[in-house]
Amino acid sequence: LPRKSHFPYLLSHFLVVDTIDHALDIAKKYRAYLFNKENGESYCYRIDEIKEKMDFHVNYRAEHHPPLTEYSAGSTFRNPDGDYAANLLEKVGAKEYVENGKVKFSSKHANFLYNFNDATSLDVIRLMHKMWDRVYNEFGIKLHPEIKFIGEKTDEEIKLWKIMTEL
Repeated sequence: LPRKSHFPYLLSHFLVVDTIDHALDIAKKYRAYLFNKENGESYCYRIDEIKEKMDFHVNYRAEHHPPLTEYSAGSTFRNPDGDYAANLLEKVGAKEYVENGKVKFSSKHANFLYNFNDATSLDVIRLMHKMWDRVYNEFGIKLHPEIKFIGEKTDEEIKLWKIMTEL
């Protein structure tokens, strides 16, 4: 068996596992600690502490973010200074809007658009612009899109995108 000082090297270079639980089982065999050397200092983490933090973040995301099974491009708008895009979008009712019966903001997190019925890029940008406009009219804040559009754009998409990206 390798010495403890070799364990971080094994983790970063050789250890390949299929699940976190498998990694934790392996790590427990090495005296229940992970070691990390940074800036000449050694840091030691108990496996149970790491698992506790990981479980917290996994559970938080499951409760507050849309499931990975939803077709989403992730965060729709960047957070403006001093607030969260999701907070502003929720205040203007984004979670209740559906564009063309195909795309809507997630009921769990108002800054995630998801495609639930073969939405086009035009459907997406129309809904983005509607909510962008509501936030601007209500709070005077111009949200900046975080997602990127690629490929050919229609004239309407170009017009709406230009409005939302001119700061």
